[in-house]
Amino acid sequence: MRPTKEVYLSFLFAFIAIVFVLLMILLVSDPTTVISLNDKLMVSALFIASCCVGISLALYPGCLRRRSYPKQTTVAQEPPIRSFSGHHPDCEKFQAHRLTIGKKTWCSGCLGLLVGSVISIFFMILYAISSPGFSRLLYEAFLLIGLVLIVVIFFETIVKNRNSTVHVLFNILLILGFFFITMGVSELTGKGLYGVFTVLLCTVWLNTRVTLSTWRHRSTCSCCNESCKMYAPAWSSVSR
Repeated sequence: MRPTKEVYLSFLFAFIAIVFVLLMILLVSDPTTVISLNDKLMVSALFIASCCVGISLALYPGCLRRRSYPKQTTVAQEPPIRSFSGHHPDCEKFQAHRLTIGKKTWCSGCLGLLVGSVISIFFMILYAISSPGFSRLLYEAFLLIGLVLIVVIFFETIVKNRNSTVHVLFNILLILGFFFITMGVSELTGKGLYGVFTVLLCTVWLNTRVTLSTWRHRSTCSCCNESCKMYAPAWSSVSR
């Protein structure tokens, strides 16, 4: 299934968000300005609150699943509708999207986002209460690493054949990338306001990742010969 208009728009907004970050560093960055403790606490609090929301969505993704889960009608002599396992249909086509740990089945993407959020909260708390005093070059490196991670993870999300464990790792790195970018922008600009704006941009990138994942689920379902079709196709002039 070809990408939909929603996918292209998500890519566009994600690219614009990256451009905004680069412009902030080029136009606002001031080597003589040091971010204040109050500004660090403000940025850290917003980032941690965002991670907590992400954790709740990873554990209870019902509102996200309803975006792609179609309403089904029961027809005589049709096979029963599949159930969901690890936030995905209990189907071999989605086996790479699930990871079983002990007796519990996890969505590999959600598990990665959950673990990445917990780790990032820990790092953000350390950042808020400490004065690492890293060089500007190192903060610039953190920022660049974060931006590269976002682009790499976007493409990993749309890859058909993948390993569930690797997918967990990439999603952990996605949230860590958000931390690197937020910290880098805050330190390089010396202004909490730009750090807050960067946290908002992180939600744009996360929404792009969710959109790409939803499109991949629909594409997997549409290419399957079975009739259950747990993910409804997205009708778009681009995808026809």
